[in-house]
Amino acid sequence: MPERTCISCRAVRDKHNLARLSAVDGALKLDDKRRLPGRGAYICRDPGCIKAAYKRRECFGKALKRVVTLPEESELRGLILK
Repeated sequence: MPERTCISCRAVRDKHNLARLSAVDGALKLDDKRRLPGRGAYICRDPGCIKAAYKRRECFGKALKRVVTLPEESELRGLILK
């Protein structure tokens, strides 16, 4: 099974255990079906990882190799943890 690295904690895990994020028109979107085009960034489905990633906001743009507009932390947490 393919493995990916969490952009927050840097843990290497099976990609199906991580949430995939993608940039669509400059905005960060959750890609649950893993079908959005372009580069993806992976993050653990853990509130601690999401909070840590928001403290280092640059990790999203660095992983996606573009400038992205982030939603509110609570909004993204709600999407990832549902």
